[in-house]
Amino acid sequence: MATSNIGGSHCIGYAGQEIFGVPFPRPVDRFADEGYSDVAVFNQDSTAKNEIGILCIFAMSVDMSAPLFARMVASATGIAEFGDTDYLTKVGERIYNLERAFNLREGFSRKDDAFPERMLTEPLRNAGPSEGQIIRKLDTMLNQYYRVRGWDENGIPTEWKLKQLGLEEIAGDIRR
Repeated sequence: MATSNIGGSHCIGYAGQEIFGVPFPRPVDRFADEGYSDVAVFNQDSTAKNEIGILCIFAMSVDMSAPLFARMVASATGIAEFGDTDYLTKVGERIYNLERAFNLREGFSRKDDAFPERMLTEPLRNAGPSEGQIIRKLDTMLNQYYRVRGWDENGIPTEWKLKQLGLEEIAGDIRR
């Protein structure tokens, strides 16, 4: 939620691994303080990819296979490349990075990758297995997340990442 491009939203990067025990890209320990940035990136890029087809997050968690979704998007758009699941995955990553670039251009920064103070200081109550939990290592998690994303320590996509995604023309816009 802290790195959602639209502000705090559980729908951007919905964590099916935590909620339903979804085993991909890998299982997670929902109480771990670090080490799951790759899963967050996978979930966020997958959400962006699914929004290409205006697909609800719940539909993907039920029974929509990636190859079927890719074929449907290719069929609906007439763009053959969308039929390739790897291509669609890259498009999702491009979308997420473009959204980040827009936010950076408009003045957002690492300071905005945050949670409400109470999530960092008030332990959960009446929360079953989550009783007493707080977010303990936000800075550590952000550092790991930025590295996995290919962003610098301030959360800015690196020129290498932009070039890898074919977005090098926006580098100047986000470095101002």
